[in-house]
Amino acid sequence: PGTLTITLHEGVGLSAPDQYKEVFDIQQQESIVKRNEYSWNGHSYRPYHRKSFLPYAILCFDQSQVFVGSIAGTTECPLWAGEAIHWKFDVSRASELTVYLYLKNPNPSQRGQDISLGVVRTSPLFEEKKPLTVDWLDVQEGTGRVRIGVGYVKKKSLEIGDIEWVVFHEKSHAAGAWRKQDTQQVYALKTIRIADISPLSALLDNLRFQINSPFIAPLTFASQSPEGLLYLLSPFITGGHLFYYLSRDQRFEINRATFYAAEILCALDHLHDFDFIYRGLGPKNILLNSSGHVTIVSLDLFFSETNDEVQTVNRTSRCPSPEMLLGHGHSKAADWWTFGVLLHEMLTGLPPFYDENADEMDRKTLSEPLQLPTSLSPSARDILVKLLSRNPEERLGAKGAFEIKSHPFFDNIDWDKLVRREYEPPFKPYHVATSFEDPIPGPSLMEQFKGWSYNPPVKTTEGEIEIATPLGPADPHRLSSPPQAAVDQDPGEWELVWEDATQVFLFHNRSTNAKQLINARAAHNLPTQAQKEDVLEAALNAGYSQIVPRLLDRYGMDLNIHVLRWWQTPLTWATEHEKPDLVKLFLDHGADPDYTPGDGAGRGAALLKAVEKRNQDLIEILVQKTKRVLCTIALGSAVDRQDAEMVTVLLANGVRCDFEESDRPRPSHPDGGCVFEDISYPKQFMPPLVRAVRLGDIELVRLLLTHGANANVGYHDLLELLGPWDKPPKPRMECGRVIQLAMGFGRQDMVQLLLDSGADISLPQPVWRHHECGMTPRTTYFKITAGLRAAVAARTL
Repeated sequence: PGTLTITLHEGVGLSAPDQYKEVFDIQQQESIVKRNEYSWNGHSYRPYHRKSFLPYAILCFDQSQVFVGSIAGTTECPLWAGEAIHWKFDVSRASELTVYLYLKNPNPSQRGQDISLGVVRTSPLFEEKKPLTVDWLDVQEGTGRVRIGVGYVKKKSLEIGDIEWVVFHEKSHAAGAWRKQDTQQVYALKTIRIADISPLSALLDNLRFQINSPFIAPLTFASQSPEGLLYLLSPFITGGHLFYYLSRDQRFEINRATFYAAEILCALDHLHDFDFIYRGLGPKNILLNSSGHVTIVSLDLFFSETNDEVQTVNRTSRCPSPEMLLGHGHSKAADWWTFGVLLHEMLTGLPPFYDENADEMDRKTLSEPLQLPTSLSPSARDILVKLLSRNPEERLGAKGAFEIKSHPFFDNIDWDKLVRREYEPPFKPYHVATSFEDPIPGPSLMEQFKGWSYNPPVKTTEGEIEIATPLGPADPHRLSSPPQAAVDQDPGEWELVWEDATQVFLFHNRSTNAKQLINARAAHNLPTQAQKEDVLEAALNAGYSQIVPRLLDRYGMDLNIHVLRWWQTPLTWATEHEKPDLVKLFLDHGADPDYTPGDGAGRGAALLKAVEKRNQDLIEILVQKTKRVLCTIALGSAVDRQDAEMVTVLLANGVRCDFEESDRPRPSHPDGGCVFEDISYPKQFMPPLVRAVRLGDIELVRLLLTHGANANVGYHDLLELLGPWDKPPKPRMECGRVIQLAMGFGRQDMVQLLLDSGADISLPQPVWRHHECGMTPRTTYFKITAGLRAAVAARTL
């Protein structure tokens, strides 16, 4: 046991695969242009930051992973923090250190598909005390070299020490974890009361530190507390649940399902080598790590209270094997049944024999024939039939995992290469290895990087690598402050007023109380914009709307302002007071119907006021000059009121039913970068059709579909729209497509109407690049998915 210390310094000659060469070259040029634009502040950035053109690395040791963002250099020759940050790993056994190199994919539609630049592998020497040694290592499955430091300190025992509770906020893996303070590594924790199990020696004998598979999160710590508790700690895997991605995509394409199934198969084969049956296999305890490889996570694997010759984890399965249902006991073949269930779910989206009623599902499992989609390949159909054989002795794998590995379904898998994790995963999770707090070096170390420029490493004529060194601080005069804007002068003591007695505008001096006619404007350079705003507000409040044209025609003014006492624009005031002539006047004099002071969401737009007032004349005036996005927001407002008449008016005036992807505002960071945290979906951009389905108003649904509403439209953060007290409770997906919402509410009539309008139930879950969808409970997902498939099947009868 001990502590492994890693430093990551720099890379040289990195490149991307041929299919990404154009993207890599563009990022390389951007990195050259911007390499001195930002100074490093001591943090190790996540990959989705302002320096997205620079590569990032994921360090992996014995399933623990950390993210390391580069801080300078170029795409081809990045610079990391080097000695400024020491990354530490707890060592409980010898393992390989792997460094995965990635470049962010700039295509927003391919989120989670970052570009692999290769991998560096090395086997550290676990000597008594190995000082930190820095070497250049070759990049495998790519080009170039990376300079890495590796050191090790042996300890008499590996102790947990101080740990603190942290929360992992990603919605694909909402969970708490424990961070070990000395190494900053994050772990999952299981607590066992020792008093419940005796003797303690038997308990310790049952701990399985020998389980060592690249596809199983290991047991790193086992520690007894004075309070009589046994703590088991295993690396916290951050890539997200397999089921999360399965429910998002509905089903996996064949290559992706084959890859995951092969890695799971290797994990089960390893467990069977210890005569260990794992009946609880399922998407809930199968996660993806930050690189996209399968990791089975269950601390129950490392401890069992049974003393049976063949040990088992006592878990309930949604689709148990027939022998388990009949009470005939179980064997390793039960795991191959569960493996077949999981493969069926990955390929089709549902478990075999699925039924909402558990008893009926058990009956189907025991007696009904297996129904497989005709779209499956012959090899996929064959392996599912053989894995889901009701006779455990005839089931594929009954003689050993080699039977399954040799099936044609896995013909393209090189099992030795797979175990070495040399295959590039078909999908890389968006989440990075560490979404917690980054280590920050002390001020003295940070200072050596601040404000310094960088030269990439180069090869000498002899072929040796010449280590790059900072050129020194940039010229302090280079970053001069911009000149301050001139401050407007005080317009003086004169104000523009309306005098009731004479029915004219006058200039009034606050100090002398003197009055002058308005034609004295030139002498005092009056009226100012502020004075005209005061006059306009006073005139409208007093009901003197007839003088507004005189003010605008003679003096002109910017109407895209708010009047302080109203917090409205003149246009929205005129709309709220239902004065069509003033609305036209303001529009003719430059009022912008899209301007909404203090409310970029558009909730204060004039058109929304007109819809609220149900004034068709105003709607027809405003809709022609209001931008498309606010028109659709107004349509959603009319739908919320279930005002079919106003919905009809808006649609008749050409208002579109759907938003475009680019309509939703891009979240911004106060410091100018992008937002790291997930944000809620803007409620005003919830599509009108989704609002109509949520309200259960089929006539509005029909009206919108008739006018071109997209029957496949997606939605996000449904609970934000519904509110926490929405009744009655129904199974629903927080993010999904409108037909899934209709099925979740049990509205078969709406489902049929949407199907008539072209809804496609096979589409994956919609994606909004700035938002991570939450996990849907499996029971809800299965119920909605099975219901939709039954509805489609009924239409073909």
